[in-house]
Amino acid sequence: MPGSKGAWLMVKDSVKIDRPADAPYPAGLKAAHIVHEEAPAGMVEAAAVHELPPLPSAEEVAAGVAETDAHVAEAARDDSQEG
Repeated sequence: MPGSKGAWLMVKDSVKIDRPADAPYPAGLKAAHIVHEEAPAGMVEAAAVHELPPLPSAEEVAAGVAETDAHVAEAARDDSQEG
């Protein structure tokens, strides 16, 4: 199957062709009774846990915006001096 390694695969009924009359519906589930097991609270697969980097602080964002504004102003001055 194409996709990212460790990703979830969603299986659903086809929408491009009609299903045969004797095909189970929906999505080929053959069991008449499906049992869902309850996972204990806090149980998460190791592959599903990701460390997220902290978001920048308001000061860091303001400094980045000021730096970008300075570059834009400098480029505008350079363009006006050339033309």
